[in-house]
Amino acid sequence: LPPATLARTPLDRIRAAFALDEPETIPGHAETLEPDDVEPARAALRTALSVPDVAVRRAAVDALSRVGTADDSPALLDAARRVRGLETIVVSAIAAIAAPVSRTELAELFHRRLKWADDEAVDHFVSLVGEPAAEDLTRALQTRFYPPARMGAARALARHGFKETIFSLRTRSLTDPNEDARRAAAEALEALSG
Repeated sequence: LPPATLARTPLDRIRAAFALDEPETIPGHAETLEPDDVEPARAALRTALSVPDVAVRRAAVDALSRVGTADDSPALLDAARRVRGLETIVVSAIAAIAAPVSRTELAELFHRRLKWADDEAVDHFVSLVGEPAAEDLTRALQTRFYPPARMGAARALARHGFKETIFSLRTRSLTDPNEDARRAAAEALEALSG
């Protein structure tokens, strides 16, 4: 028999999956954990956030989104700060576990990684932050060197109905040096005002 089948409990299977390079099985095992095994599993999953293997890190984030608590939020945010490409699933995981998060810390992560172009990530950001997200999206609208971030911010402002940003959208629709970003701002302005 393969060693993974000899693991008796879901916690043992999670540990075996790390050792046997089967990270895709980790989230499923996390859902079947016994109550007494949740805390040790969460500790193992937080540790896995530092593993160099991308698939293992992603599986750990996914599993924490299923069994994690608000106490896992700092480890998730730290992983997103250290590793590019985890931002969207980390924000999704934080939303799934309903963890309180610092708006400024989360917004800074988005600004640094220019994640405003990722509609799914931005929607999770807005759901976590609420109305104050309009300020961060307006700031993203002013990003100088990455037109897709400006376009994503404009789309998000319209999608979430932040009418207080109409003036910023108007300015961007007239002055943005990128044609696609100008068009996105104009479309968002139209959606919000009409």
